[in-house]
Amino acid sequence: MLIWFTSVGLPVFMPIKTGSVVFYSGMLIFFVGMVLNIIALWNYITTPPDQPVTKGLYKYSRNPIYVVYGFTWYGVGLALGSWLLIIINTIKLFTSHCGILEEENYCLQKYGEEFRCYINKVPRYF
Repeated sequence: MLIWFTSVGLPVFMPIKTGSVVFYSGMLIFFVGMVLNIIALWNYITTPPDQPVTKGLYKYSRNPIYVVYGFTWYGVGLALGSWLLIIINTIKLFTSHCGILEEENYCLQKYGEEFRCYINKVPRYF
């Protein structure tokens, strides 16, 4: 939780240096990440609760929300020129892996063979 709070709170106190290629590249990554996040969330909330989510971005990644979340925060780190934020985001992504494994175990128990087939076809992250 400390890592998460730091990564969310840190950008508030960082100076923004607009006008550079790095800033605009980071902002582009951020906005693409936000659009993909909206798509992944829409895929998730429009799937009936008795079915695993396998449509949209979930055809390409079993955990697109986690992937896109990391992508978005790398954009923020790049836009702000903050290696610290990029490092914190990387740590956050590694630590979320354990939670992802637990979620997948839950889905295996809930959806059974249908989710097992999905696991065999779609990679966890990319």
